[in-house]
Amino acid sequence: DLETIRLRVLSTDASVHLLVDGRVHGVLHYGQDVVVSRSPHVVRLLQRAGRTFYSVLRQKLGWAATTGE
Repeated sequence: DLETIRLRVLSTDASVHLLVDGRVHGVLHYGQDVVVSRSPHVVRLLQRAGRTFYSVLRQKLGWAATTGE
């Protein structure tokens, strides 16, 4: 199934932390699986004209623009 990804912890000597959207969701142990699958729900995202993710990031971090944005 191309819409499902399964990850299995194979390490016995290291902690594996599961991060979801940048937040620690838990610790996984040897043999545990994480399954990620496509949702049947559709999400429509809006973007303001002239404000891309990278332009906002450059503005917040004070980076100089190096692209045509």
